[in-house]
Amino acid sequence: MKKSMYFLLLMLAMCSCTQVLFMQPIPIEAQALDRIPESLTGTFKVSKEKDTVTIFPEGIRMGQEEAMKLNGQENGDIILKPYGKGYVANVLEDSAYQLVYLVPKGKKTLLVYMPEYNDEKKLAYYARMASRIIPKEGTKEPEKYLVQPGPGIMDEIIKRKLLSKPTKLKRLRK
Repeated sequence: MKKSMYFLLLMLAMCSCTQVLFMQPIPIEAQALDRIPESLTGTFKVSKEKDTVTIFPEGIRMGQEEAMKLNGQENGDIILKPYGKGYVANVLEDSAYQLVYLVPKGKKTLLVYMPEYNDEKKLAYYARMASRIIPKEGTKEPEKYLVQPGPGIMDEIIKRKLLSKPTKLKRLRK
């Protein structure tokens, strides 16, 4: 199945099924990159797992899966934008974007952050930000929070500590 594993979502265990998706790639005030920067490229081992992630200038591959293309139009493809000391990988999922914040740490480590799904207070803040809530089929329980981002939304997410603790990826080779 094409792109059956979405970028890094497999690596982060999510106890809650509620997702936070953005209606536009964020930060909206940043330009999308046409190549992945060298500071992110290489083959990385997923901490405590056998899986690898290979990041190359035109996309990202999980293990042996088909590569997710930079600036592609299919589910799983990414739009990469600079932010702070890192980059926001906006992973396309059904016309909205999953946020993955990538921060290089030295030459051997890549820190990966995502919206915190397991903290009820943080999830409640995302719920207040949501312009639309999609319930799970047959229930009123939310499955997805869709957020229409405005300028400064990434600053707000960082300031309010709405991201998960980082998953550390160790570089195996450049």
